[in-house]
Amino acid sequence: EVANLSDIVMMNEQYQAELKKLEDIKNANVVKLNELKSALSLLVFPFLITNFSVPKYKKEEGNMDYRTPPKYHFATKKGWINDPNGLVYYKGYYHIFYQHSPNFEKPWQESMHWGHARTKDFLNWEELPVALYPDREYDSNGCWSGTAIVKDDTLYLFYASVYLSQTVSVAYSKDGINFEKYENNPVIDHFPPDGSGDFRDPAVYCVDGTYYLVMASGNPEANAARLLLYKSEDLLKWDYVGIMNEWENAKITECPSFMSAEDGNYLLSASVCVSDDYHYFNVMYGDFKNEKFEIKYFAEVDKGPDQYAGQAFRDHLGRNILITWLPGWKYSGAMEFRGDLIDTKDDKGVYHWERY
Repeated sequence: EVANLSDIVMMNEQYQAELKKLEDIKNANVVKLNELKSALSLLVFPFLITNFSVPKYKKEEGNMDYRTPPKYHFATKKGWINDPNGLVYYKGYYHIFYQHSPNFEKPWQESMHWGHARTKDFLNWEELPVALYPDREYDSNGCWSGTAIVKDDTLYLFYASVYLSQTVSVAYSKDGINFEKYENNPVIDHFPPDGSGDFRDPAVYCVDGTYYLVMASGNPEANAARLLLYKSEDLLKWDYVGIMNEWENAKITECPSFMSAEDGNYLLSASVCVSDDYHYFNVMYGDFKNEKFEIKYFAEVDKGPDQYAGQAFRDHLGRNILITWLPGWKYSGAMEFRGDLIDTKDDKGVYHWERY
């Protein structure tokens, strides 16, 4: 009987050992299963980002579904969108161009193109074919931001052409849809000593028959963000004038705009990048005489985190309209429209703008 009891105890210990082995195998499989689930989630989430911007949220959670087309703001049907470019009124339409990756829903997967849309009322939009492709050596790393201007019934697009450095190039169109690049691009092939390799986003405007071009740049030796001024008689040959405006203790500027306002004054705007993590959008109102800009008033339009790369233009009705990119780098975004930028002043003499 004692021997039989010992056998039973031994068998029980073996049984418990086998159970422990099975439990260890189970736990190991659970770990592997969780690792597999994590790996799958990493694969699935970028797919959602690429195709739909962000995963769909349930309505009861009170969150936005970013796959739903906006009712009032312009957004592309497909592809990444950021800075508004080339805002202009031409042949009965307001045209908006924009930084665009037509084949991807997130940036830097391909060189930047210029997307294109037009509208008559800023509510109903017609998306048009891509206006600029990075199909030349001088812009093979991207057709970056710029502006538009009409001369002799021809629409000209000025853009930052990026290859080994950042330069300025031109394309033109007689119908506002099909564009041809100027055969002698780039029209400005190097930054001046007052600037740096960050040399982009040309803003073109005509003042008393002379064309002026404002470039965003900065100078690390001076620790200053700068706007640099050029001038031309024909839009194709440009001479450097000098520093138009600067901000001390800042890195660079981006996306400037320059245009006339009321009472013979002018508007100048730019995104000022103080550091890699902090920027603000500055609007300045003042005189432009003897190729110098003297500020009378300045302000920030918005302190929100996603008001970025705004571009303003003066339309055929004399309105200075600001269009800005929102919401940011995490998803494709849309365009916001703000009208009559510093268009009227109140009884205290304060200039203001209204949001559409």
